[in-house]
Amino acid sequence: ALRPTVEGNQVTCWLDPDWTPFKDCLPFDKAPAVLGENKELLQRYKTLYGLGHYAATDIYYNDAYLVLVRLAIAEMHIDLRKGNYESAYRAWQRQLRFARRNLRGTDTWVGKAVGLVAIGMTLPFLDSLLMANPDLANAHAAELKEMLRPEGIAAIDPDGIARAEFHLLKKALEHPPLENPESGTDPLHWLAFHLGQKNRILNRYAAFAPDYAAALRLPWSEMEKETLRLREKHIEP
Repeated sequence: ALRPTVEGNQVTCWLDPDWTPFKDCLPFDKAPAVLGENKELLQRYKTLYGLGHYAATDIYYNDAYLVLVRLAIAEMHIDLRKGNYESAYRAWQRQLRFARRNLRGTDTWVGKAVGLVAIGMTLPFLDSLLMANPDLANAHAAELKEMLRPEGIAAIDPDGIARAEFHLLKKALEHPPLENPESGTDPLHWLAFHLGQKNRILNRYAAFAPDYAAALRLPWSEMEKETLRLREKHIEP
């Protein structure tokens, strides 16, 4: 299996090469060589940009994704330094659209957190690009307004979270827990699989999920009251 030839902490400072270098981070003049080493993997990653939909219903411990985000942005900075402003803008546009589309897909809270990190890594490049070439702001004004428009809670799709968490729970009830060489067996998963009442638990979660998704859409000022209501309705009857 292909794996990045660098760790995330070695290329984090490449998100903005003007940052003061910090421990473990490679100097930016090594970026062309590192990108060459990871050319095939990065090309495979970019083919995912063309997918129209994203869904994950499990937790996947794969840090390669965020390493590839860093490398994709490093490529943009190389274009920026060469004066290839339009090419850098298009690369940024494709990466941001991909990251935002992923965030709207069906995924667990862990996946949503990873998605927000990817967006947080991607967005700042636009500032460097527009500082170098302000004319891009006018040339792509309509597109930028659409891409940067706040989406609110819809950006993470509460219904998708409820679906993904349901599938994760269903899997825990149907499959025995795997032994982790470092941490052993997850005791909660062990109890759920061996002692849990599968149909009862899934039915209760299915009843809870619509209320849960609706609660996530409420204004922050109403969340505490709604959380108490859901607790009384679904957890403490």
